[in-house]
Amino acid sequence: MLYLGHGGWEVSDEDFNSSLVYYDIDDKNTQNDLTDDTYTFTVPKRYYALKHYSYFISEGDKRVQISSSDALGLKKLDYSAFIKPDGSLIVVIINADKPQKIQLKSVHYEYMDTVLTTSEYDWKVENGKFKRDIIIPSNSIITVRLYN
Repeated sequence: MLYLGHGGWEVSDEDFNSSLVYYDIDDKNTQNDLTDDTYTFTVPKRYYALKHYSYFISEGDKRVQISSSDALGLKKLDYSAFIKPDGSLIVVIINADKPQKIQLKSVHYEYMDTVLTTSEYDWKVENGKFKRDIIIPSNSIITVRLYN
């Protein structure tokens, strides 16, 4: 068994639920971690879920309050927003329900990048002009970066 990373749980050759990357030795005949250099790496969805936060949010970013027209929480959306020192806005939205459309109001930016993780996509990136309406697929995480 070989463990790499901080605390010994980030990369594993066993099926631990806490690992973020798994590897498997391709040559099953050698089973020697020191001499076999052929590995297959797999990444579970929880890696991408964590990446939505760790990739975009940095020290110095300020969390900002955002409001929803869904005061009762019927849409099953969780979201958080951060303003970066350069003035860009990061919004991470987790949708644990059916596909939904949200509207970004009271924000004035020129450009918008989105990163989407679903059962079908791992880190699907789209860049373009700012759009107020965003479709959020079912059971997904989407990060929206707004900037000028």
